[in-house]
Amino acid sequence: LGWKHGIPRESWLKETDMAPLLIVIVVKSPYAFLTSLYRKPYHYRGKLPTGFSEFLQSEWRLHSRDGLGRSLPNPVELWNRKHERWLQLKHECGIPFETIRYESLVAEPEKVLRDIHQRHDIPLLSKAFTPITTSTKNAPKTIDDYREDVTQKTYLEPYSGEDLDFIRSQLNPQLMETLGYTFESTITRSR
Repeated sequence: LGWKHGIPRESWLKETDMAPLLIVIVVKSPYAFLTSLYRKPYHYRGKLPTGFSEFLQSEWRLHSRDGLGRSLPNPVELWNRKHERWLQLKHECGIPFETIRYESLVAEPEKVLRDIHQRHDIPLLSKAFTPITTSTKNAPKTIDDYREDVTQKTYLEPYSGEDLDFIRSQLNPQLMETLGYTFESTITRSR
């Protein structure tokens, strides 16, 4: 069970018997999220901007399932609002939530899963960890490719200095801190 593109209705979470359930929220760096969203703009409504910088500053029209209204000023605000809402639900619903960073999950999947197991006393189905090594979306990519993307920050390749400045001006600093992210201020890889 998962919600990737929308926010579950608070009433559904409160009215459903979730006693044996742990909700795991996987968050992704806003920079990696925006790069992914540009490369694969699932459910984008309207004409997709041709350049990355234009994309970052264009209106993001929402679907009703997003649960965030009709539109947002830009996709950076989409990242802010989705994560703010998840954290709000985490505190309001009285349901066990676990927030993990995508980057940690990709870098050390066994450690992340064992930590969740220990914190929530969830029985392991097997003592041996069997990692998934191939991509479910991009057949040629492996877990090593995703690790490199995270550790080398290759997702920053389409960014200019102006893009980073714009994103910094749009991101919620408190949310960034809560989720353990820092602002990117320089391009670490060539464009």
